[in-house]
Amino acid sequence: MIPENHLEEDLALIVDSQEDCHSHFQELLDLINNEIDREDEKITFQKHVALTTDEYPLTLFQLKEKKEVSITKRPILLQHGLFNSSNTWIVTGKNYCLAYLLLKAGFDVWLGNNRGNQYSRRKEQKSDNWKFSFHEMGMFDVKCQMDYILNYYDNTEITKLAAYIAHSQGTTQGFVAFSTFPELQEKVEMFIALAPVTYLQNQSSQGLKVLTYFRPDLLLSLLNWGEVTLVSPNSSMKSFLSFLGKGAIGPLDSLMDLFMDCEIPDKVKKYLLKYEPSPTSYLALCHWSQLLISGKFQSYDHGKELNMIKYQQETPIEYDISNIKIPTVLFYGDLDFLGNAKDVETNVIPRMSNVILHSELIPNFKHNDFVWGKRAKELVYDKIIE
Repeated sequence: MIPENHLEEDLALIVDSQEDCHSHFQELLDLINNEIDREDEKITFQKHVALTTDEYPLTLFQLKEKKEVSITKRPILLQHGLFNSSNTWIVTGKNYCLAYLLLKAGFDVWLGNNRGNQYSRRKEQKSDNWKFSFHEMGMFDVKCQMDYILNYYDNTEITKLAAYIAHSQGTTQGFVAFSTFPELQEKVEMFIALAPVTYLQNQSSQGLKVLTYFRPDLLLSLLNWGEVTLVSPNSSMKSFLSFLGKGAIGPLDSLMDLFMDCEIPDKVKKYLLKYEPSPTSYLALCHWSQLLISGKFQSYDHGKELNMIKYQQETPIEYDISNIKIPTVLFYGDLDFLGNAKDVETNVIPRMSNVILHSELIPNFKHNDFVWGKRAKELVYDKIIE
């Protein structure tokens, strides 16, 4: 059942259809289907658009099997990370795909898309549309998507999501949402965080360190950048990324190498280059830079005056993840430059020790191994499904 406030005629005034992008999603599903012999076991999808309370359209893709299934499946929401989209969960093909494995295990799989990526865009991309970071994704996008899914199940026995499963910044916005809204915790049975990122006190990303050194918040005020894309940046953005890349890891092309710095199956790399990375806001990068400087897990610092308007206090909001009472599972890697193992073990686990069902350090795992790595199924996905 689609909520009345999400009717297509209303959304048509806001949403950017991005038809080419949606055809890309179908192309990725076709890659999976090409590996499936039986026609009735192949998968398709249904597109949904949910509208946040601050009027940002978010596209969700609901995976479906072509064969008819009469039973009601328990829903799971998969949430991608920074510079990613729902493509993240299906680009690896059948053998390495968590979304496909969950579908075959009997769950109703929904793939979320954060505001600003190629699937969740307003029709007019004005600069004001880009004034968001993971704070807004946590305060608006997570709740919107979860509520939409549960409203879809209205008049059924489904009253909760079976799980919110997220990677990287998707976990960050989950920590923000669940720590801020106690009522939201009542709508999900489990929070599964892959490469969780909150505090950055021990992160070792050279790219983020160099970005922070050049004060991106000052550049934001000077250049008024909105969208950030690693694929086809404008001239000033490309110059900055080139300078950043040289300072961190070498030429600009190496930024893509950094993006794919994990144990990716060879045949997957060409599809990643075609379908990812996805755009985000420049403010989102500024926010991560602020966390590195402050050593805190908090909302974006707009300055005292704007903080009072947005937060009703002069300082940013510090997220208290000890408020989270959802049974939680953490998987993190010992080679993760961003979701550093020490930060997970000193800042996350102690604050949530009473609700953590399982936490596991995966050896020789980098940040994106959790979504694209060839060993992810064996070391992580099989354990999730169990």
